Amino acid sequence: MAGTLVLSVALLRFGHVWFSPVPALLVLALGASLWIYRLLRQTHKQAQSDALTGLANRTRFDQALDQELRMARRSGQPLSLLVMDIDHFKQLNDSQGHAAGDAALKALGRILRSRARRPRDLVARLGGDEFAVLLPETSAQAAATIATTLHVDLANLGRKPHGTNAGSAPPFTASIGIHTHMTGDDAGPEDVFDRADAALYRAKQTGRNRSVSHTGEPAPVGTSATRV
Repeated sequence: MAGTLVLSVALLRFGHVWFSPVPALLVLALGASLWIYRLLRQTHKQAQSDALTGLANRTRFDQALDQELRMARRSGQPLSLLVMDIDHFKQLNDSQGHAAGDAALKALGRILRSRARRPRDLVARLGGDEFAVLLPETSAQAAATIATTLHVDLANLGRKPHGTNAGSAPPFTASIGIHTHMTGDDAGPEDVFDRADAALYRAKQTGRNRSVSHTGEPAPVGTSATRV
């Protein structure tokens, strides 16, 4: 922009030609605005994404859970949440190395995205080996079916040869906790998450590599969960 002004003044002073800088300045300003807008969007997206898997991070998940819970209350539709982690992930990391651990995290992320494809479905890595899948307008039965499908996907992944390339994931399983928010329940976002997390704890307590659904009102961990 400064160069355009200098050129205009120089042409007027030395060439006695008037070149209006306004159109050029407007074009440059528009281009700069679009570039800044794209940069801000990219920065915002990166701030809400997990660097390793490309999934939503905990910040984005918390925002989405709060938003979807409000929408579920207004619409009367169920809202299901799956919370999971990889079984014995520390042991996998220690025995096979961090590269194998990272490959397992990426593989789980890909599987989750393949089963949560609707526009409002959200898959997030909450931290470490803990993941969440937010499923708006999804019944408890449908959520349990999705969880079962995820176990099948992981079993099929485990049958593939490992070690053929540096990015291949070792065989692993996952434990899944499920909670479905229903009409009339005034639970907040933290309560909804805690119920799914309690179900995950129960799944790990009872042997791992399984799904457990939280049912009924909040209760001490391990007393209000039923096996899917």
